[in-house]
Amino acid sequence: MSVPRKIIVLGAHSFSGQDFIDLLLDEPANEVIGVSRSAKKANAFLRYNQHANSKNYRFVPCDLNRHMDQLTELLDAERPQWIVNFAAQSEVAPSWESPEDWFQTNTVALSRLVNHLRKHDYLERYLHISSPEVYGTCIGGVKEDAPMNPSAPYAASKAAADFLLETYHRQYGFPLVTVRATNVYGARQQLFKIIPRSFISLKLDRTISLHGGGKAVKS
Repeated sequence: MSVPRKIIVLGAHSFSGQDFIDLLLDEPANEVIGVSRSAKKANAFLRYNQHANSKNYRFVPCDLNRHMDQLTELLDAERPQWIVNFAAQSEVAPSWESPEDWFQTNTVALSRLVNHLRKHDYLERYLHISSPEVYGTCIGGVKEDAPMNPSAPYAASKAAADFLLETYHRQYGFPLVTVRATNVYGARQQLFKIIPRSFISLKLDRTISLHGGGKAVKS
């Protein structure tokens, strides 16, 4: 028999977040709560709305920057075993224009959340979705323990968050797992991303624009 788990997913309306919720609902014993600052999207962009176990899911609108007290009250009331955090201010290029916004979401708000959680005993696992951007420009393969070398404000804000979480893991035994997945793509992805954008350009017989002159390589 499956072990029933209560799981809260932050950033529930992100591309990866909504797909992960759909995966969690494959296990009927899971009770899933999604949290996002954005309004609920149309069914076409939220795969889990069509899931047979969608009754095991509910959505709570909440902005980590504006409603942290509301979020911590929700967490303490629900006492989830797992928290999965997809919530972030993403995109590299715009982060140069107002880096303080990226640090506010990706580092400052996160520090408030984690400092609250470490004082409570209900959490068994905190899965943090980071970014390979923390490694910066690399030659050849990169191991997970490679030095962080961020090259943009977005990457620096994510690296700062990773350092903070590692500190809490060492100091307090915070139940941390960090994921830095790369080349993530799939159905319902934002249309400005390289894979869907390339398909649209090909379909419309348009030239595909590549950042950096088309010299960047990722595998």
